[in-house]
Amino acid sequence: MIPPELADACARRGVAVGYLDFEGRERVPGLETLAALVEELPERAHDPTSSAAACFDGRDVLPGGRGFGPCFQLASQHSADGLGIGDLGDLVRLVDWAASCGASFVGVSPLHAVRLTGPASPYSPISRRWLNPVHLDVAAIPELANSASLGDELARARQEARDEIASGKPVDWAGSWARKEPLLRELHRLHRLRGDDDRRREVERFCETEGVALRDFATFQALEQHLGPRAEWGAELAHPESPAVETFRREHDEDVDFHAFLQHELFAQLERVQERARRSGLALGLFTDLPVGTVLDGADCWAHPELFLKEWSLGCPPDAFAAEGQDWGFPPLRPELLDLPGGRQYLQAVLHATAGSAGLLRIDHALGLNRLFCIRRGGLAAEGAYVAQDLLGLLDVLGQASRDRGVVVVAEDLGLVPEGLRERFAEHGLLSTRVLPFERRHDGEWLTPGEWPEACLACATTHDLPSLPAWWCESDLRLRRELGLLDEVEHAEAREARGHERRALARRLAGEGLAELAADASEPERHENGSALVAAVHSYLARTSARLVAVQLDDLTGEHAPVNLPGVLGDVYPSWTRRQSLPVEEIESSSLLRDTLGELVALARG
Repeated sequence: MIPPELADACARRGVAVGYLDFEGRERVPGLETLAALVEELPERAHDPTSSAAACFDGRDVLPGGRGFGPCFQLASQHSADGLGIGDLGDLVRLVDWAASCGASFVGVSPLHAVRLTGPASPYSPISRRWLNPVHLDVAAIPELANSASLGDELARARQEARDEIASGKPVDWAGSWARKEPLLRELHRLHRLRGDDDRRREVERFCETEGVALRDFATFQALEQHLGPRAEWGAELAHPESPAVETFRREHDEDVDFHAFLQHELFAQLERVQERARRSGLALGLFTDLPVGTVLDGADCWAHPELFLKEWSLGCPPDAFAAEGQDWGFPPLRPELLDLPGGRQYLQAVLHATAGSAGLLRIDHALGLNRLFCIRRGGLAAEGAYVAQDLLGLLDVLGQASRDRGVVVVAEDLGLVPEGLRERFAEHGLLSTRVLPFERRHDGEWLTPGEWPEACLACATTHDLPSLPAWWCESDLRLRRELGLLDEVEHAEAREARGHERRALARRLAGEGLAELAADASEPERHENGSALVAAVHSYLARTSARLVAVQLDDLTGEHAPVNLPGVLGDVYPSWTRRQSLPVEEIESSSLLRDTLGELVALARG
């Protein structure tokens, strides 16, 4: 029983004293959680007359009002010209390939800055405002032309990377950065010593425009380079305006300038990719991804501690996939963010960094625009509580950014969705995300194409789910059994359930005239390479009225090993290190991939 005075205090602060879980049962947060949130949060007024700008619609720029495109993890890509990890040069080539197939967009994993000392999830950035220099295309930096010896060093680094890939080693984030960093530092030195005047002015204008925010991020990067992770710095370096930080900045001016230079190159290269995508015929160009949060000991929390609830963590309540709930570790932005000094500017800068060189933007965990599930740091996820957000205020900032830049917005609205929220998003121009495994009726049958909504992005799977070939052939279940994530009984139950799902999908596809798979539902190994399955499933998706349809490159190339196993520690499975089985060169030259994607694009437009 929640004391009335605590319930009243929660109501004045937007803290929910209960919620319905995925089974429709009422759950009550821990009393200590509610009391701590009351102490942490201010009282908030509610203005029922507020309105929000609608997002850019995008239908006018899409052929036939619909779009189709491939999506992939950039780090997984590799080519003969690369340095061990996918970069913006690989992205250019994949943009050209997608354009040749008639696609409208190319979706790419988050490109935000992460720690470069080990396997890195692109969804756990140190900043949502700045980008990841490991993805720089070294060969595209102009100063390279000023040094023959540096060209030789680049050639040697490329050969080293080719040998590493040929040996079967997974993506080595830290090793790839160690290969790139000396080349980039020399390019920066050449820029400072011998850069031409126009080039210098270009970089200087960028640094002046980005101002203190860029200075602080570059300082953070230099501090971590010299002192290690932020947790080891000491109290005197706790804020970017402290005297100790000012002293460090003066004494390490070249290092700070280096990291600012890298950000200029990243934004410039990304802008050129988007310009090339549009010139090549991609109606929307790049489809970028905004992670839900940033790590507690990262650059954003260091530079803007007043904007975050540092003693709390984002997560989600118990559901069918995580019986104890999930704690993602990110400190939530304060719910009164837009009323805080610098809060609106921070959010606008985050949106600019992610959508400034794109035509399509995905908001990870868009449900957080409405409410956030907050967990006491170090506490149990199941005892967390929902805190209401300034939905209309956040939608207004998002809508204005979308319209200013002509960017279509896709809400990743999966999970425990409050009643009416998807309709609210649609009213403001956000497209819903609809993923094939979740689009079924209560009796287990898949929806007909006519039952899918128009205002959505439809897809067969995501980076958090098994690929279509893996799902059909049950290799994802075998992997979980091998890793000890399923025991024998659980594995047998999962296989039985999968068989029912597979037969139901085969029935739906047969109902659409895609009957080949129906006879194979009991022989999953017949579609191990997945090409017929992928074509049939995406033909079904193309028959829906969904405005956008995305196809995972992993499905097209027949991947079975997952790129990510959510909630599984790295010593059990090394997420974010699996390479694409085909190099970029083979993807470009594959008639099967081109024909498959091209036929699906034509079907969607027809």
